[in-house]
Order: sequence, then structure tokens, then C-alpha cells
Amino acid sequence: MNNFKLNVEDLNSSGFNLDLYLQQTNKTCNLNEILLFERDLFEEISVFQSDKQTLVYDNYNKFISATNTIGKIKYDFIKMEDEMKSLASNMESMTIFYDSITCTLQDSHSEISRILKIRAYLKNLQFLIKLPDKLKMQTQSKKYLEAAQDYLNVQKDLYHYCHLGSFQIIQQEINYILEEIKTNLWENLNCTHTKVKELSYSVNILLTLREPPKKLADKYIRNVEKQLTEKVVEWNKPPVINLFEYANLGVKLMEELCSFICEFDQMFDVINIPLKETKKSLDRMIKGLMTLFFESIQVKIDSLPVSIDSTKISTALQKLFRKIDEAKAVLQEPEYMERIVDIIVKAGRKQSRYHLNELKNFLDKSLLNIRQTLAISLTSTRISIFRKTNKLLTHLVSSLVIKVQEALEDLTAFIETSQLLYASRPQIRKSFCIDCVREGLIVGFIMHLKASARSFCSTNKNYHTLTLLFISKICLEFDAKYINVLLKLTDKLLGVETRDKQILTTKDELCVGMRLAAECVLTRYVQIQGLVVSQMLRKSIETEDWLHCVEPTSVRLAIKRVLEEITAIETQVCMLNELGSQPENSSDPNKEHSTYFRSTANNQTSYYLSACRVYKPLSDKLKKTTGSFEFSKIFIMAGIIKISLKVLVECVRLKTFSRYGMQQLQVDLYYLQIHLCRIISNKNLIQFFLAETLNSAMNRSLNPSLINESGVKFICEER
Repeated sequence: MNNFKLNVEDLNSSGFNLDLYLQQTNKTCNLNEILLFERDLFEEISVFQSDKQTLVYDNYNKFISATNTIGKIKYDFIKMEDEMKSLASNMESMTIFYDSITCTLQDSHSEISRILKIRAYLKNLQFLIKLPDKLKMQTQSKKYLEAAQDYLNVQKDLYHYCHLGSFQIIQQEINYILEEIKTNLWENLNCTHTKVKELSYSVNILLTLREPPKKLADKYIRNVEKQLTEKVVEWNKPPVINLFEYANLGVKLMEELCSFICEFDQMFDVINIPLKETKKSLDRMIKGLMTLFFESIQVKIDSLPVSIDSTKISTALQKLFRKIDEAKAVLQEPEYMERIVDIIVKAGRKQSRYHLNELKNFLDKSLLNIRQTLAISLTSTRISIFRKTNKLLTHLVSSLVIKVQEALEDLTAFIETSQLLYASRPQIRKSFCIDCVREGLIVGFIMHLKASARSFCSTNKNYHTLTLLFISKICLEFDAKYINVLLKLTDKLLGVETRDKQILTTKDELCVGMRLAAECVLTRYVQIQGLVVSQMLRKSIETEDWLHCVEPTSVRLAIKRVLEEITAIETQVCMLNELGSQPENSSDPNKEHSTYFRSTANNQTSYYLSACRVYKPLSDKLKKTTGSFEFSKIFIMAGIIKISLKVLVECVRLKTFSRYGMQQLQVDLYYLQIHLCRIISNKNLIQFFLAETLNSAMNRSLNPSLINESGVKFICEER
């Protein structure tokens, strides 16, 4: 119902009802709205009338134009019909005229054909009569090919008229001249100085003159092989030429060989005679020449100075590779491509080894200079030594990285894909990029750095302790940052894919090795410094007369010197190593010493027994120094102090103490504790060894009696 109402009131609908629309409008609209609607409706009607009038005029013009076109076409058809009738009349008259001419000339046509044949016959006879003189002139001017072609052109006619006496004389003269030509060509072919192009010219003419193909082919192959072999040998002889000229000469040799092969195939394939033995001889010649060619290239590459720019080598090899690649369709042997690629890889390996040796020499010289510099700077102040060592470390590491980058940039000339055709071959990518550069140069240099660091751990040589710290810091720098930097740079420059883990040395393997080398060097440092301090402690015990000591009033001078040495070591370690983590159980050394002192004084026997029970498992732990190695000042100093205190315990066990001797040792041990606890955080370790030392002295004392705690503090603090 609603749809019907809309259709009735819609002006554009086919079911529009005017009366209903007017009624609805009167009900819903006021007078102004109706007037406005009337004005709009009047404007629309005017537009529609104007459009209608325009369409009428346009259609009228089209009708007029169509009428004119139809009239013109009708006129053209009438005119064309008249012209076709005239043309048909002309063709008919032409046919009649042609028939009349044909009938008139029918008799003379056969006569003209006969005269033309006689003329051609006479011309051939004239050519045959003049041929001997012409062949002599061509022979004298060495135009052998033209002479052979002229002879072949009249050979049938000579055979046709051979029964006539005059033509027999002409045939004899021609044969004599041809024999002379063949003799000259054979002499030219036998001459060792004849160029390959002239040899091809002679062979081609002799084949044209029906000489034995097998004999010609064998002679041709032997002469060309001899000449090209001599050229390849001369290629590598002095005077020395640059690589670009050398490569250009190699390209010319390849072009000459390929030209010979193409001409040989072209000449001997035309005669359609199977020459299997000759083909085998040709293949042997090509293989021998190419073998000599590649050996000459390898000798040249091997004789180049190692410091030559890799760009020059790669450019020269690229020219040779491109020419061999172009000639592979002629040579028909894929092995030659592999040979030139193998030469390129060997050249790249040679350059990689050169750069590796340069890096090794640079590292060794740098380490030697640093050892000398550090030895000279030992007399400087702590601040100046600290600045100098850090400056030396930064300079050395950055110099090594720059040297490696320069070597990589030089070697990338071998695989610049935008210029080099061979760079995209898989063998180049694997053999050169991975084996020579990544594994051979970068990994090889890192392994040499690790081996150089481990060489400082040798007990046969004495190195300054600051040098050992410096070497360990270099290893840690490479472990933390530069191994990853160098490997990423190498993979990026060379386009190495790291997905094949079986053939690549990973970053983790190198980092672990470098970290172990740093650990080895620091272990050696701890051993040396621990030995120095231990000897001082041992002398302080062995040189003292413990049975005749007086009552202690101060700390012995030897103990103070020991602490001065430990402080100097701590200062040295702080230059290149971080502080390290502090254990959570750190506490005040004075407070802990009080507990240890009271325990020792009040219950000497029970404390000694408990210490003995704890000593074995703890001493076993002390031997495992590499289990959880930490590169920090606290860890290093702890290792030195462990060794020193262990020696102290063993030395005390060998001495006998009087009452005052044991009390003097008690004062010394207390003095050591309050200072050592400020250096390392493992207070339990220090207390264990000192308690072990004091208990050993009490067991070896004739009159074991300790000073009270306040007395020991007073003596140590006053002095």
C-alpha cells in the first residue's frame, strides 16, 4: 500500500496521479511553498523544452548530412562504372595487339636463342684459351685462391673437351700451373714461421684443389700446435709486463686458438669425410694447449709480489675468465671453467694468507712495543699509568680492527658482483669467501690472537705482570665486542650465509676460546703475584727467631712490606679490571675478628679440631680456580691471597714458637686480617687461613698463651 502511494505521488513515476498530488500538496504546503514549487517547476519545464528543441535541430542536421552523402556516393558509383567499362575496352585491344606481335616474332625467337647459346659457348672457349695466362699471373701475384676458383669453374668444360688436341695442351699447361701452386702452398704449410691465418689460407686452397684431407689436417694441427705452444711459453718470459697487458695477451691467445678451431671445423666438415683420428689429434692438441695455458697463468700469479693490489689481480683474472666463458661453446669442455675458477680461488687464498701474515706481524710488533712502553712507564704515577694503559689498549684494539677491515676491503675485489662475472659461482662463494676469507683470514687471525695470548702463560718465559693484565684485557675486549663485529662485517661484505653451521666457526666458539685464553693469562698473573707475596711471607717466617722473641709491641716490618706489595698489586689490577660483585655476607672485619679471636682464646682445642674438619673440603674448592672464573679485581686478588696464605700456613707449621713468638704472630695475623678484609670480600676465607695459621702456631708453641683482644687492637692501631 505504501509503495503504491509513493508511485502515485512521484512525479517521475508512470503511475503519477495529478489530482491526488494536488490534494496532498494543498493539505501539506502553505501558499509560499506552493508558489516556490510553481517557480521551480516552470524553470524545469523551460529547460526541458530547450533540450528538446536542441535535439530536434541536431537530428535535422544529421538527416541533411546523410542525404548529401548518399547523393555523392551514387554519383561516384556511376562515374566508376564508366571508368571500368573504358578499362575493359583497353585491355581487350591490348590482348589483340599482343597476339599479333607474338605471331610476327615467332620465327625470329628461335634464331635469337640459338645465337645466345653460341655466344656463351664462344665466351667459355675464350676463357679456356686465356686461362693458362691468367693462372700464371695469379700465381706470380700469389692470388692462389682466385686461381683455384677459376680452375674449378672451368673444370667441367675441360673434361668435356679433353678429347680435342688443342684443349689437351691447355689442360697440361693448367696442370703444371696448379702443381706449382700446390708446391708453394705445401712449402708455406711446412714453414714453421707461417702465421696461423696464413696456414688456414693455404689449407683451404689445398682442400679446394682436392689434396688429401687427412694429410692436410695432421700437418695443419702440428704446425698450429707448435706455434701456439711457443706463444704460450713466450707469454710468461721476461720482460715483465703488468697484469693488464698480460691478461690482454692471454685473451689474444684464446682468440687465436678459438679461431683455429672454428676454421678447422668449417673447412673439414664441408668435405663430408670422417676423420676420427684427426679429431682425436685436435682434441689432444686443445687439451695440451689449455693445460699449458692454465699452468702459465698459475705460474704468473704465484710469481706476483704478495703486496700487489687485489683489484689488479681480480681484473686480470676476470678478463681471462670472461674469454674462457665465451669460448666454452668452441672448446666443448666444462673442465676448463673449473680450472680458471680454481686459479682464481688460489689467487684469493694467496692474498688471504698474505693479509693474515701481515695481521700477525702487526699484532706481534704491537705487543712488543706495548711491553716496552709498559716497562718504561712503571716509574710513573698511578694516574699516569692508568691513563697510558687504557690509551694503549684502545689504540691497539682499534688498530687491529682497522687493519682487518682494510684486509677485507682489499679482498672484496675478488667478488665484486657488479663487475665480476665469476663472483656468482658457488665454488667462489664457498672456497674463497668461506674457506679463504672468513675461516682462513678472520677466524685464523682470532685464533692467532688467542694463541699469542696463551703464549704469555708459558712458565719458561718471564713477562711483566702488567703485560699479562694488558693481554687478558685485549682478549676480553674481543670476546665482548670485536669478534662479533668482525664476523658480521665479513658476512656482510662477502655475502656469507650463516645457515650452514657445519662449515662455519661460530661466534660462540671463538668467544669461548678467547675467554679461556684470558682466563689462562690471568691465572698465570695470579700465580706469579701469589708466588711473590708467598716468598715475602715465607722469608718473614723463616728469618725470624721465634724462640727468643721479646714481648710484642708493634707489627713486624716484614708484614707491612707484604701489605704494601699486596696494595701495589691491587692498584695494578684496578687499572684494567672491574671491581666485581660483593657477596651478601660481607661484614665489619673488626667485628668478625673479635669473634674469631674470642673463639681461639677461649676454646683453642675445639676450634682447631673444627678447622681441621672444614679444611679438606675447602682446600679442594680452592684448587678449582677455573670452574667459575670471574674477570674482576676481587676475584683476582682473592686468588693471590689464597696462594699467599696457604704458604703462610705451611711455613708456620715448620716452626717452633715461644710464648712471645706466638703472641707476635698473633699481632701480625690480626694486622693482616684488618687490611686484607678491605681488599677482598670473602672474609670467611681470610679468617679460615689465619685461624689455621694461629692454631698451627699454638700447636707448635712451648707455652701457648694469647694476648687479649684489646691488647692486640691497641698494638696494631698504635703502630
